Amino acid sequence: MLNLLELENKPCLKVLEIGSGCGYVLALMNSILKDSKFFGIEINKEVGKNSIQRLSKYQNISILLQDGKDGLLENAPFDRILISAACESNPYYLAEQLSDSGVIVSPVLNSIVKTKKIGTEASVQEFSGFSFVPLL
Repeated sequence: MLNLLELENKPCLKVLEIGSGCGYVLALMNSILKDSKFFGIEINKEVGKNSIQRLSKYQNISILLQDGKDGLLENAPFDRILISAACESNPYYLAEQLSDSGVIVSPVLNSIVKTKKIGTEASVQEFSGFSFVPLL
């Protein structure tokens, strides 16, 4: 999923992870993109609080304890959005929160779907054969 986000050789990006869990993927992305800003949304308060504590040394990572299904409009636009739980359908509506050439990578049922915003259009690629917990 991180490869599909096209993170390598990119300058400073603004990245949103919906369903950030324990913060592991945010920490991985931070190691790839040192000068970027990361936002994680976690609905499970207990898991999110642990994530906040674990990642407290990183000034460029913010964790919000809330429902993330609608993204994070107040901090948009994002260059990348990663959803770490399965959606029932492609979350096209989140493309409104992307910058131009932005990318969303999300599990959709038993596939991983990459949506890239190109102007007012979207390019979609699907990779099947995966299993994820459902997005709550």
